[in-house]
Amino acid sequence: MKNKKILIIPIVIIILLVALAGVSAFLYFKTDLFKSPKQLFFKYLGESVSSTKNFNYDKSLANYKELSQKSSKSTGEITGSITDNSSNTSSSSKSIEDAINNSKIEYSIESIPSKNKYHASIKPNYNDSEITNLELLADNDSYGAKCTDLYDKYVYFENNNLKTLVSKFGIDSKYIPDKLEKVDIYELLNISADSRTQIVDRYQKLLDSKLTKDMFTSNKKVTTSVNGTNVKANAYTLTINGEHAYDILLSFFQTLKDDDQTLDLIIEKCEKSGVTKAYETQENIQSSIYSISSDNNDDEIQITFTKDSLKDDIQTLIESLQDSKDNFSADESVQIIVYSYKGKTAKIEFKNGGDETSAFSIEITHNKSEEIITLNSDDTTYIKANYSSSKKEEKATIVLYEDNDTEFANLYIEHKKDKNKINFKINDSSNSVLELNIDSNGQIGKGTIETVCNLKFKEEDDLEINLNLNNSTTYTDDINIDDLSSNNGELLNTISNTKMNDLYKEIYSNLQKVLPEKAKLLGIDLPKDILSKLDPDADKKTITEKDLTGYTVYKDSTTRNTICLS
Repeated sequence: MKNKKILIIPIVIIILLVALAGVSAFLYFKTDLFKSPKQLFFKYLGESVSSTKNFNYDKSLANYKELSQKSSKSTGEITGSITDNSSNTSSSSKSIEDAINNSKIEYSIESIPSKNKYHASIKPNYNDSEITNLELLADNDSYGAKCTDLYDKYVYFENNNLKTLVSKFGIDSKYIPDKLEKVDIYELLNISADSRTQIVDRYQKLLDSKLTKDMFTSNKKVTTSVNGTNVKANAYTLTINGEHAYDILLSFFQTLKDDDQTLDLIIEKCEKSGVTKAYETQENIQSSIYSISSDNNDDEIQITFTKDSLKDDIQTLIESLQDSKDNFSADESVQIIVYSYKGKTAKIEFKNGGDETSAFSIEITHNKSEEIITLNSDDTTYIKANYSSSKKEEKATIVLYEDNDTEFANLYIEHKKDKNKINFKINDSSNSVLELNIDSNGQIGKGTIETVCNLKFKEEDDLEINLNLNNSTTYTDDINIDDLSSNNGELLNTISNTKMNDLYKEIYSNLQKVLPEKAKLLGIDLPKDILSKLDPDADKKTITEKDLTGYTVYKDSTTRNTICLS
């Protein structure tokens, strides 16, 4: 019996220890007990973006790719109107007003993204009469335009050897790329999960090692204001002085300089976005201008954006930072304070060390199905956002304020499975209003979506301008788009000078025929000499004088006729 008691005692102790360990683990993971101020600071700082908890980056990107590859047909029209009630309206302004009020643009668009083929037809109308029909066609890396009033084939170019192409037209091709790079949004945003995890972990560990426990403090039941209501919250503070900031920045740049994985990713995404070409072109233009202005006859250096050049730039930043080390003082500090109330993030404050006035704060009020978020500076609210969600819909209202608490801009978004609404409105101090309304019915990627868009500008009671768009998009695979070829187009990349001149003459001849007809449809009386102003031999004309009404007076060296162009 005695031996059994001896055996039971350690068993009971082990069971108690296991139970205690389980309770401690539950309290650690489910409550704030046993967590350090540093752990609690980052817990509630992370929860401030709670709306992204259910966001799956890879799934969202895959959904975007699927939708972006769906074929579709769109039709619609664009109309406009002007109402001018001002007393000083001129007759020319009235003519413009009448022209816009009686005009519309009809269009149709077909797209097969999986084949990189797109076709658009644009038809301007005036008084219900079609003025012309402009067709645009993209076929992989070839792009063309056709206006049957002027020429019955597409005039198109291939997206390669562009330097040679622009040189045909007497354009300096020095800074023209040989090929225009397309931006593929999916490829631009697509980063493998392993790469994301490795990069995030690398810099999290760096930050974790630099933000030591002694930089964090906590205070319980601190009275603070959250969107106008005083609450007793727990405060977790991170204090960073100048020396800390210097050490963190220096370590970050030194790590980045040797981080080939991240630098390779930066270079790759810059190339895919077109940033690389734009940067190199701008830098080389500036280098060329500098060489000319400084009478430097040395060979020009072509600047390229590579990983090595990026490392050199980072090293320059490191050296600049080291040179300014004395500007980072341990006596100056910044505080970031995260407040938790009822287990949720309620407020984030950014303060200069020792300053009782909050320089900047984000305040969050949690209701049952609604969040109110405000951005404040020195007790003045500049942005207020209301967000609510349910199984059926999501709604968000964002209001921007001026310094005097006057509402400056308002954005309202409503999202349902098959219905979306956007309203954006700006009011300025002169009582002018700019407002955009977009309403759509239907589900993206399925069936048909009907969209109505209105852009309105109003200046007090005098002037109102409206631009309206009605669009219907149907997702379908039943689409055929022509190829661009010699059968239906003229390729500018390979066209001969003789053929180019013939093409120009035919287009000009057709323009002479159709211009009076189109002017008549528009109710415009053309000057008798308008066609001579379009003379293909205009390069023979020379400027001889400038008259007092602002027109440039030309004299044709062949006919001696005087022509006035505005």
